[in-house]
Amino acid sequence: MVCESAKSIALFLKPGIPEICVLGREVIKWLRNRNFQVYVSPMALDQLDAEADGVITGSDENMEGVDLALVLGGDGTILWVARRVAPFNIPVLSFNMGNLGFLAAYSVDDLYPNLEKVLQGNYATEDRMMLTAEHYSRNKLIRTYTALNDVVVNKQLSPRLIKLEMCVNDLMINTYLCDGLIVSTPTGSTAYSLSAGGPIMIPDIDAIALTPICPHTLTNRPIVISGEDVISIRQISEDHKSFLTLDGQTGGSMRHDDIVIIRKAPYKARIITNPNAPFFQVLRHKLAWGQR
Repeated sequence: MVCESAKSIALFLKPGIPEICVLGREVIKWLRNRNFQVYVSPMALDQLDAEADGVITGSDENMEGVDLALVLGGDGTILWVARRVAPFNIPVLSFNMGNLGFLAAYSVDDLYPNLEKVLQGNYATEDRMMLTAEHYSRNKLIRTYTALNDVVVNKQLSPRLIKLEMCVNDLMINTYLCDGLIVSTPTGSTAYSLSAGGPIMIPDIDAIALTPICPHTLTNRPIVISGEDVISIRQISEDHKSFLTLDGQTGGSMRHDDIVIIRKAPYKARIITNPNAPFFQVLRHKLAWGQR
């Protein structure tokens, strides 16, 4: 989908990296010289040590009026940003300054030419499915989360396996004795789920992958279900806790009889794509397909 030009940009940075801070200050100056409004969170502004003149600050939870989210960082930073801006239907433009970089559209080496194109409206987006996860304990809703990559329930510090019951649309699928379970979007299929033996899914497919982590039987295999299905995971183990994790970044402890209900989120992440790097080309490059 081709979109209109942007006027107000929210800048997000991978924290704690000096060279990213230097580049961030340069980008702010470049944008301000072209009369763009620039939003930077107070925490990021402190990190940048940038001049605040003409820079908008405010809560990360309020993105009203922002036309574009600009990310300098890796996939982890993109995931963090996507969870915040997706409810506001804001497209995410990313330049890779991390490691693997499955989600980042462009290399930072070509930042300004590609940024110029995007700001003129010359770009397209992919709508990526997101998940919501409701954590219930003693029949009480504890917290609701969102995720772009995956929702994971896994064991904590104990070396012992945990027992998890999984249902889809209130129908029993299996009781797993395992290290954990991964519920993955197509975007997240190339992340933790792939490492655990899950399938690769193209980004725009309406599906969810259910991948057990080191199950205690070889017959427990990954399953792909419809994106419209609702998944519930209940911890059966009584002797130790498990941990609920969203995108590997946020979450909380689970105890015996806690339940997580997972479904498609009511909104999607709008990820700006690189027309010169289609999905299968990225896979071949990142996963070194065809190399010996």
